[in-house]
Amino acid sequence: MTTRRRNLDVLIAWLDAGRRGDNGALRALLAPGAAWQGIRPEWRAEGPDAVVAMWLERAAALDDAEGFEATADPRGASLHVRAAALARLDARLRAGVHIRFAVGDDGRIAGITDHLSRRDAAPIVAGVTAHRRTPSQPDVMSAGLSGWKWTE
Repeated sequence: MTTRRRNLDVLIAWLDAGRRGDNGALRALLAPGAAWQGIRPEWRAEGPDAVVAMWLERAAALDDAEGFEATADPRGASLHVRAAALARLDARLRAGVHIRFAVGDDGRIAGITDHLSRRDAAPIVAGVTAHRRTPSQPDVMSAGLSGWKWTE
């Protein structure tokens, strides 16, 4: 299993445990020093128990979720959540929140951070994983995929 796949599995396990309200399973997915920083300085949870409590509280408040997108990379996973309730909390969240899950080598969540954009959520990884065409590269979307290989 690749690291990217493992990190996606960790995020899926987190979402499943949260949906079920399973505090023990959520806690087991967190590293001992895990913390969560929201987009405002005061939106912070220190330690695994506080992170679990904040996640469950926020998830319960998002009864109008419109959708989500999950992505993973070698350093962790990101979750983009869209819900009207987010904009009521902070107008900057009208396009949703990008939640970054930093996953350690042990497969546990070392930290969670909220961001306003995908690029902010994983700035270094975005440059590595996103397709950006330069003048010397063909446009693979219009040129077709024959001869191209997708790599990790």
